Amino acid sequence: MRRISNRLLIGTTSQSGDPFGVITQRLTRTGSQVTSYPRTDDVTVSQENDVKPFDALPGPKGHRAIPFLGTMFMMKPFTPYTVDTLGQMLNNFHDKYGPIFRARMGRDWIVYVERLEDIQKCFRSDGACPRRPLIMLHKIYQTRTGRPHSLTTLEGEAWRKLRTPLNHRMNRPSSATYYLPAQNEVADDFVNILRDSSLTPEQLRESFFRFAAESVGVVCFNRRLGFLSQDLQSRAVSQKLLECFKTNLRCTGAAMMGKEFKYLFYEDAFYKTFKKATDHIMSYVTNYLNEALEEVKRRQREGTWDENEPNLVLSLLAEPSLGVPDVLAVLEPLMTAGSDSTASGLQMLLYNLSLHQDKQESLYRELQDHHLHQAEPLTPTLLAQLKYLAATVKESLRLSFPLPSGVARILPVDLVLGGYQIPKGTTVGISSQRTAISDKYFREPRQFLPERWLRNEEGQRERSISGFAHLPFGFGPRNCIGRRFAEQEMYLVIAKIIRSFQVSLPEEYKSGQLETEFRPFVTPKRPFPFVFKPRQ
Repeated sequence: MRRISNRLLIGTTSQSGDPFGVITQRLTRTGSQVTSYPRTDDVTVSQENDVKPFDALPGPKGHRAIPFLGTMFMMKPFTPYTVDTLGQMLNNFHDKYGPIFRARMGRDWIVYVERLEDIQKCFRSDGACPRRPLIMLHKIYQTRTGRPHSLTTLEGEAWRKLRTPLNHRMNRPSSATYYLPAQNEVADDFVNILRDSSLTPEQLRESFFRFAAESVGVVCFNRRLGFLSQDLQSRAVSQKLLECFKTNLRCTGAAMMGKEFKYLFYEDAFYKTFKKATDHIMSYVTNYLNEALEEVKRRQREGTWDENEPNLVLSLLAEPSLGVPDVLAVLEPLMTAGSDSTASGLQMLLYNLSLHQDKQESLYRELQDHHLHQAEPLTPTLLAQLKYLAATVKESLRLSFPLPSGVARILPVDLVLGGYQIPKGTTVGISSQRTAISDKYFREPRQFLPERWLRNEEGQRERSISGFAHLPFGFGPRNCIGRRFAEQEMYLVIAKIIRSFQVSLPEEYKSGQLETEFRPFVTPKRPFPFVFKPRQ
């Protein structure tokens, strides 16, 4: 085991390589002008002699196909769409052009596919180090500030070197269950907050974010961070950090779809806003990381260090293949994205359970059958037995897909997708938000039916479901590194909430179409006015 002697010096370590390659590459020419856009529903992929060229792909044409500018023309004020309604735009494009189309996002074309055979082809072409579009805003920030590169900005061997030790520490079942005792306490504190019937919908929404940040903070630093504290000073500190999380994610979404691109050339106002928020997050994470570093060194001196203890931050700091800046590059996005994704997912799950009181009652009965009392901590054994609880979480992620689209891949080889020749190096977006609600793959796809995920004694579901039809956490070696932690957080707090309350919404939500947006995770345009009625 290596001895750790260096303090965390932000700004002294940078990744080699030029992040500005995106700038120096010549803008690609636009596709040919066409006036009719054939749908592609009836393409027979197996007929290789009928394969059409890449430029024949349907999709937005003309001025909307110009690099960088084309993305702007697909947004307000030229269309009804914004960064927050990207999911609606992509769904409308699929409705118009069919199961495969291309759209100009920033400099590059992105080909979107929703047929399972095309999705499987993309994933089967993955090697040991799958490529996906890098988050250039993050990469440029890291290079300009001299900060370490992260999983979202690394490729190839550099990515594999960082990801491999994380797999060992974050993908094992014990990785998440180690934090159950502390997360039980966080969930209990959150449930107590929900007992305050005077909370406004906006205050409720803020409380969900505070819970998620506190819960993921326990994972990142093995300690409470004070997001749920009633102390005014603690709340002021945590409020600023939450706002920085939201700013970071909002800017990331705008940059990823190419709506903002001037930051590539110079530090414009958009970049400065992102940098200010991210600098604050990095400073916050650095302070706690330095404290954890001192604990590792103390344990090593005292001979009390246990290499097998599944403590995430301490084990990462003691990992010989990782430098301290590498650990910072792991924990910062885990805090930022983990807080927002969990908070959004929890609200959408409670929305679905509120609209379907019969399913909420089934979940409550399962909790009763396992003698789960309101103040009783959940154990790994008990969580593993709550099959209906897991099914409700999975069904909510299917019906209310967390992102505007699924994951993306940069093809390592030429492929034929949907009857079109897609060249090596093309980015393909997996439209998992479409497959998840398709009647081709799910019975009654628009209905909230957790039972579809349950298995009988022989381990069979009522109807077979392809694993490629529902991918909220991605797929393969480059799947979501925090999946086990995110699922455990949701299982834990939903069990505590439903055991303590009957959750409902006003009648208007039962008849109207819910308006959502992506920031970048799915969230209602208006905060939910949940009613938490205490159970006897």
